[in-house]
Amino acid sequence: MRQTVVLAILIGCVHAYPMMNPLNNPYANIFNPYGAYGGLPGYGGFGQLPPSSPFGFGYGYGNYGGYYNPYSGMGNAPAEQQQQQVVQQPAVRQNYMWLCLEDIFPESLSTQAGLNAKQAELLSNYITHAYVLLGPSVDEAVAWQMTLDEGQQFWAKFLVEAKSLDTEHPTQWGEQKAATVQGRAKISTAGGRFVFSHSERCFRTKQPVKCSSNDVQSFSNSYLQTHDRFNLLSNNCVMYSCNLLKHCVADANLCDTSSCTHELMYNSMQAKNPSCDTQVVDTPVANQMMASPFTIPYGMNEQQSLEEFMPMHAPKATEQIHALVASAANAATAATA
Repeated sequence: MRQTVVLAILIGCVHAYPMMNPLNNPYANIFNPYGAYGGLPGYGGFGQLPPSSPFGFGYGYGNYGGYYNPYSGMGNAPAEQQQQQVVQQPAVRQNYMWLCLEDIFPESLSTQAGLNAKQAELLSNYITHAYVLLGPSVDEAVAWQMTLDEGQQFWAKFLVEAKSLDTEHPTQWGEQKAATVQGRAKISTAGGRFVFSHSERCFRTKQPVKCSSNDVQSFSNSYLQTHDRFNLLSNNCVMYSCNLLKHCVADANLCDTSSCTHELMYNSMQAKNPSCDTQVVDTPVANQMMASPFTIPYGMNEQQSLEEFMPMHAPKATEQIHALVASAANAATAATA
């Protein structure tokens, strides 16, 4: 009987005094900026003690409730001390840069295109694609690249035509052929771990660099405005990478863009070295550890990522090579008929 009376009184209070109703009371329930989730009226949320008590609870999302409530707090420490602990920011981690080199034309693919063993070896060792990674670690890094906007079909055609490669004078043939590879330039980004895991050789700066992601984006925008036409000989990924590296290293005097470009374009893969205060680091490809996991950029699966960022490594490239080889054979047959 007594419980029934108490319940009736409470119900009467809710109707008689709407501030007791959690739905109407701006100082209670989820609408309470002082209490958050406060099931009872007042300023303390679930806290049963006065708002100024350091022993109150007040869990939730209210501006003055839960972990952020300087007036109720949580535990035995003073509320002000708890607030300082919550807002304490982690130390800023410094960025490094990696310059990574991709083997654009794997030897196995080149032989399928009809190149002999020597031609395939030369292409694999000398024609490479360069990326620059920025971040505290490879797993947190973003990779930047400058490339030809025309894409996979163009590179497949280039590979089939490389059957004319003069193995006695590869440099002269390479320069003449590279000068004809041109089109729209574009600068894009990929996941750092993805690029690192598929690169043949990588170099990392010995010291932290002075660039943030915004700095690299700003540099890239300006660079593209003055280098909007890609040319494999005179305006390529290596030149962009070396200029970006010089822009960002701690001491620009340690980075000569001309030397960096020449080393990466004219040396074989194992002899390539950009200098610029960098040191070589092991990659999964170099260690034949491609089974290790890596990050796929922007939620794409691996095949989509390869087609976008490393087209000649994607399964689709083999199909295109076979189609081009067959087309060339049919054209030759028709010409002699």
